[in-house]
Amino acid sequence: MNRNSQRILIFGGIAVAVIIIALLAIIAVALLSGDDGGAGTEAARVTDTATGSPTARPTPRATASPTAPPSTPRPNVQQPATATTVVVQQETPQPSGEQPPSPESPASTPPPTAPAASTAETCPGPPTVAFFTANPPTITAGQISTLDWGAVSNASSVIIDQGIGAVQAPDGRAVSPATTTVYTLTATGCGGTTSLQATVIVNPAQPTPTPTEQTPPPGGGSWGISTPTPTEQTPPPGGGSWGMTPIDLAMTGLNPDNLPQGEVWVTLANNGPYGLANTEAKLACSGTAYYVTGGSVGIATVPWTIYVSLEPGWSQQFDTTISVDTTVFSNYFLQCSIEAVGYKDDHPENDSISAWIP
Repeated sequence: MNRNSQRILIFGGIAVAVIIIALLAIIAVALLSGDDGGAGTEAARVTDTATGSPTARPTPRATASPTAPPSTPRPNVQQPATATTVVVQQETPQPSGEQPPSPESPASTPPPTAPAASTAETCPGPPTVAFFTANPPTITAGQISTLDWGAVSNASSVIIDQGIGAVQAPDGRAVSPATTTVYTLTATGCGGTTSLQATVIVNPAQPTPTPTEQTPPPGGGSWGISTPTPTEQTPPPGGGSWGMTPIDLAMTGLNPDNLPQGEVWVTLANNGPYGLANTEAKLACSGTAYYVTGGSVGIATVPWTIYVSLEPGWSQQFDTTISVDTTVFSNYFLQCSIEAVGYKDDHPENDSISAWIP
């Protein structure tokens, strides 16, 4: 065999091999095309059904293809433009005997009920008392203190103990306890009771001073009361009678020592013609106090003994034991008088005085 023959045989073998490889490739493509052809047929069937073809759609069968390589991707098959895709949602069946849950209805709220009428709706509240005081708060046994109380509201009754009983408001009451006494004012109403207290402190009366025994004054008699030697022809100086010296003791002033609250003092002046040395006299005062809120209350003192030592032309102030309070009372009308005991007074026209305070 020559060289050309060898070349022909080699090229012929190569050609046969190429042909065999080509056939194998065609078979593989045919197998792959068979699967795609089934899918294309199915798509054609779906298209025919959607366009009104009477041909019934057979149930698709799954065909195993063990010879197809698992890693080879399948080509995308485009649906025809006339194909219609129908999506069916399958409902999950409910178990038998069970009803689907229903939304809970909100609990009903009972309608509000109107509160029962209470006493608080008709009762304005507990009683109120503007004030309750004793004036003056301290006295000497036998003197007078005045209990004063202001307006009372929300009360059906006002009572003061220590034997006074039911009273009006505002008002006042003069009292003269023998010992220190606490007075309680109780106001009662639908809202309860309200109590206020006022205390009157009572100091024991001062004993009457006993004059020191001395040598009788010239002409006889005793010290403090001059007793000129009587004569039948000539009356004593200043008129009157022998045995009692005529002295003009006059009231010249009546005023408080301080405002708005203070003690009231009376001024006595000796107009002569003789002097007084620890001479006994009786002093008494009375009057009316007018409340700022309206109404009035009487004021009175029990006459008490004072001792006067005054030379002619001298004057002296004495405590009337009456106190004023212009924050409670708008004004006072007071009057005081002096009564001669250890001397003779031939001028009674100036033995009393009255004044408005303030």
